[in-house]
Amino acid sequence: MKKYMIIASILVIGWFVFDHLYYYTGDLYLPNMSEASYFAKAEGEKLYLDSGNGFDVYEIKGVNLGLGKPGYYATEKAITKEEYLRWFTQIKELGANTIRVYTLGSESFYEAFYEYNLNNPDPLYLLHGVWVDDYLLNSSYSALDKEFFDPFVRSCQEVIDAIHGRLKLQTDTQLLPM
Repeated sequence: MKKYMIIASILVIGWFVFDHLYYYTGDLYLPNMSEASYFAKAEGEKLYLDSGNGFDVYEIKGVNLGLGKPGYYATEKAITKEEYLRWFTQIKELGANTIRVYTLGSESFYEAFYEYNLNNPDPLYLLHGVWVDDYLLNSSYSALDKEFFDPFVRSCQEVIDAIHGRLKLQTDTQLLPM
């Protein structure tokens, strides 16, 4: 029984360490650079997407998508996955090929975006903004000052983790404290 308790304790502690390193610090993210590839590039003032037969010019026809819903506060993130899926279809029918969001969305947004684009030969692309704290933006800090730069880099990491499904959310409306 004693061996079982020791092994179980080691596994539980190991899980918490893995969880913290993977989701909170990003220390376990090691991209395989030997197989690095890209599907988009920029040359001069033009964007290009890989069509499978080389790169073709990509013209952004976008829609700015707010994350608030009438009757709710913007921070409530009350839009459901089904609503997002319906909107993405309507956005595509409108002739747009790109969605721009200004800050982190809810889990519903990312799940719907992934589901909509999964196996879709004509996907929507995402231009994702990073929120900059208004106080820091309007303060006397330079963009390279630690007080401005560090929170900005953390916000960038959160956006990247959200896009790759690695950001843990406490609920659909709140980020877990780091």
